[in-house]
Parts: sequence; C-alpha cells; structure tokens
Amino acid sequence: MKCGPSELEEEIVQDVKDLSEIFGRKVTGFAYPYGVSSEASAEYLKKAGVKYARVVKSDDSFRFPEDPYHLPMTCWHISKKAFEKIDRFINEERKEDMLFVMFAHGYEFDFNTKESNWRKMTEICRKVSSQKDIICCSISEAFEDHERGNA
Repeated sequence: MKCGPSELEEEIVQDVKDLSEIFGRKVTGFAYPYGVSSEASAEYLKKAGVKYARVVKSDDSFRFPEDPYHLPMTCWHISKKAFEKIDRFINEERKEDMLFVMFAHGYEFDFNTKESNWRKMTEICRKVSSQKDIICCSISEAFEDHERGNA
C-alpha cells in the first residue's frame, strides 16, 4: 500500500514519536521497510529529527555517505564474506573517517544456521573490538563523532 504525502509524513512523525517514547530517548535512526526509500521519506525523516536512514544497498567503500538518508550497509552478519570484509576494513589505510555498518535482525539468530548464529556474531564482535583504532558504537554515535571530527 502506498501512502500519499500527508499520510506518509504523519506516519513517520508519529512512528518517531512513539518509538522515542517506548525507548525513553529520541530515535535518530531509521531503516526503510524492505530498503525502499524516497526523497519524500528522507525529507519527512529530517523534519522528524532523524539523523540517518539505512537502505538495503551494500557499499564496500567504508566512507561516510554524502547522504545519510540513504546509508548503505557494509555487511549483513549472515554474509559468507563477513570476515573477509572485516579484515579489509581492519587493514584499510585510514586517510579519513571510515564507517563499517554491520546489520542483523535479532530473529535471524533463532535459525541457528552456519551463517546466522550467536557464535558467529560473538566472533565478529570480538575481532572488531580487539582493534585499538576501531570504535565500536551505534550508527548514531558514529555520525555524531564524525560531525564533531572525532571519528
């Protein structure tokens, strides 16, 4: 079902308000349903105080996006190449702030398959967090640090 512009704005504003109340803090990030974004959605998210929105598209550049309302992911935790991408990120020469966006859905861990299980996610977290020059944080925190020049 598609929404008209006023309905879309109303849905986004209300959802951000409701989620902020549920979590007891301002919601600053968004994942587009099914990864489908639009310029109108991005504008309404900005008006609602959201700072970034993730799409399903993948990007291997490790650069902060020019448009934070169309933020690509770097890697889905179930990717067979997850550790390969992490190793590339760890070994990448840092000339500027870099960003690695790992995403997962909590329900996927219930499958307990070879590529989607808590053991693999724990290995990923240990590998990345053992690096002294990598900050493990939320996407919101990464953008805040980047804006302040601290990333």
